Amino acid sequence: MVKSVSTLRELRLVLETWRQRDETIGFVPTMGALHDGHLALIRQAQNLSTRVVTSIFVNPLQFGNDAEMETYPRRPEKDEHFLTDNGCDLLFSPTADSMYPFGFSTQVDPGPIGQIWEGVFRPSHFIGVATVMVKLLLQVMPDYVFLGEKDYQQLQVIDQIVRDLHIPVSIIPVPIQREPDGLPASNQNVFLSAEERSKSIALPRVLQTAVDDIRNGHDIEATLSGGTQQLEIAGLQVDYFELVDAHTLSPARDLKKPTRIIAAARIGKTRLIDNMAV
Repeated sequence: MVKSVSTLRELRLVLETWRQRDETIGFVPTMGALHDGHLALIRQAQNLSTRVVTSIFVNPLQFGNDAEMETYPRRPEKDEHFLTDNGCDLLFSPTADSMYPFGFSTQVDPGPIGQIWEGVFRPSHFIGVATVMVKLLLQVMPDYVFLGEKDYQQLQVIDQIVRDLHIPVSIIPVPIQREPDGLPASNQNVFLSAEERSKSIALPRVLQTAVDDIRNGHDIEATLSGGTQQLEIAGLQVDYFELVDAHTLSPARDLKKPTRIIAAARIGKTRLIDNMAV
C-alpha cells in the first residue's frame, strides 16, 4: 500500500528521511478522482525522481461556489488503490482546516495571466490555484513538480508564481493524455451523457484541423472563426477558441514564437477545455 499521511508533521518526517539519503522528490499535485492523465504524471515523476509524492486536496479557494465544490468527484479509496498499484511512494491528503486554519487571510495573485481566458469565466479561480500551490510546494519542497498540459493556463500560472517568488523547484510539463476518441482524460468526462460525449469529441477534432490549417499557411483569423462555428454547429457553446503565445497567452497572429490554440466550450453541465501546440 502507498504510505498515506494527512498532517504536516507526518509529511515532514517522511521527507526528512528521504533527504538524509539524498533521494530526489517528484511531486504530483492533484484534487483526486485519479485517471490516466494523472498516471502519466506519476510515470514521468518516477523516471526523473527516486521518490514520488502525490497530494490529493479538493481546494475550496478555486471553486466559484459551494455547489460546484460539492459536486466535484471524490473517490478516496479508489485513488489510494490507484496510487498503490502504480508505485507512488507517498500520498499527502491534508484537510481543509489544516490548509486554511482559522484566521487564514493570505492569498497569492498571479497577476494578469490569471485574469484572461479561464480567469474571465472563473473569477478568482487562479488566485485559489496560486495560493494552494505555493503552500503545497513549500510543504513538500520537491525537486520537481509534474503538471499536465491539459490545464495549460494553470501550468503557465504556476510557472509564473514559481519564477516570481523564486521557489526552488523545476516544473516538468507532461503532454495531454487522450482517450481513444481524442477527448483529453479528465475527471469531468464522467458527467457527460452518451449523447454529450459523442458531441464533445468535436473539440479535439476541430482543434487538430485548425492546427493543421494554420501550419499550412491558412489565414489565422478565418481559421479561428471557422473552428468556432464548427464547434457551435456540433452543439457546443464556445467560451473561447484562440491562437495564443505559448508563454504569455496573449493572442497571436503569426508563428514567430511558439503558439498554441486554446479552447473552452460547454455542453450540458460540463465544461470542456483543450489545447494543442501549433
